[in-house]
Amino acid sequence: MPCPKCGAQTNPGAKFCRACGSTIVPEAEPVTPSNWPAAPPSWPTPHLPASSLPAQAPSWPKPYVPPRPRAVPALVSAIVLLSLTVIAVIAILMALSADFSVASPDGRAYTHAAVEYSYQSAEPTPVFSFDTVDEIYPSLYRSLAYVAAFTGTCDYGEREVIVKLEIPGFTQAFEQKLLLTRQITKLRITPPLVTGELGLDSDKDAQIQYSVTDAETGKVLDTQSKNIKIYSKYDMLWWTDEYENAATDSILAWLTPESPAILALQRDASDYISDVTNGDLSGMYGYQDYGVFDNKYHNTWLQAVALQGALSDYANVRYIMSPFSVANPDAQRVKLPDDVISTKSGLCVETALVMASALQSAGMHAMLIFPPGHAQVAVEAWPGTGDYYLIETTMLPLEKNDESYYAACRFMEKERWTEYIDGAGDDSEGPCYVLDCDLGRKLGITPITN
Repeated sequence: MPCPKCGAQTNPGAKFCRACGSTIVPEAEPVTPSNWPAAPPSWPTPHLPASSLPAQAPSWPKPYVPPRPRAVPALVSAIVLLSLTVIAVIAILMALSADFSVASPDGRAYTHAAVEYSYQSAEPTPVFSFDTVDEIYPSLYRSLAYVAAFTGTCDYGEREVIVKLEIPGFTQAFEQKLLLTRQITKLRITPPLVTGELGLDSDKDAQIQYSVTDAETGKVLDTQSKNIKIYSKYDMLWWTDEYENAATDSILAWLTPESPAILALQRDASDYISDVTNGDLSGMYGYQDYGVFDNKYHNTWLQAVALQGALSDYANVRYIMSPFSVANPDAQRVKLPDDVISTKSGLCVETALVMASALQSAGMHAMLIFPPGHAQVAVEAWPGTGDYYLIETTMLPLEKNDESYYAACRFMEKERWTEYIDGAGDDSEGPCYVLDCDLGRKLGITPITN
């Protein structure tokens, strides 16, 4: 093996190097499974006499372990933190809002003025607006959602105000007190119409005048006026995008059962009955039996024919043929019954309104019937029966013979009547829009007067 110092080769087992004389330490023999000892060395077990052992194991004191702190619930921590934050903010605001002095290096004192915030001293301030219509059809007035819609609130508190609105010469003055708060207050205003003559024979321009006044101080907060157009009382709007053909119901405002001309027509009808019966009968009694007919329905038929005959021969009204449709979106001029009689002419819808008004005046149950492109009247043959007489009011003049009478006033029992208005009957002109004349007052539609 080589000398570890000089590197010269030495003989196996040599203890000294021949070249340099250094001591050679033999390498340890590697331990391999072949030269492992057969068993670990056996060491003697120490032996102590029993008398020298203690009776029991000594008891040593346990080391001190400090107790773990209890966890504070998260909610409690959040509440405490929030409380401290609020207290800090209040303290800062109080400090800022208080007067304090600061000494400067030159010895003079500077005073910090108190901080004031506008919301702390602001007066309640009403905020409001009006939305008004641009045009008014007198016939549709009572079905309007509103003439003006008021919307108001109040900043920094609450305030009582007085809202006023009027269309001079058309409506009465409207006035109402409101309490405005932070919440939105809405008010839809449709002031009542003036009584007496409205002067609506033709279209006219008008103004909506409205104002808002502080109820406590009387100070006028705002006053405005807006130009609008009021159509004539004869203008009927049969169809609107908002109400569709439900606007047709407004034609009930043209029924005037108590007008002078209708009452005069009733008297003429009484004379007509006396004329055609050679004086045996006279008078308009409504649903009362004359006592001469086997079928009580004939009492109703005779009075309906007499009204048509009086319109023809006594009032001398003639039918004017003109296009008509309840689906027309454009306004149509429709005369009142008194005007039809005074001008001695009328469209189908106008003569139908005269007849329906006269039947109502006699206490009879009348219906306005609107087949496609036409207008007719029906009267119930007797109350509660569901049988009707269909009256063709355009048969003007009316000849004095049975054929003309039965053509002008046709009887329809309940089943045939239902088929007619549904448009399924043999003599039907198509589906009809039917309007019960007794519904006018129930719907709040009162007669337009002259």
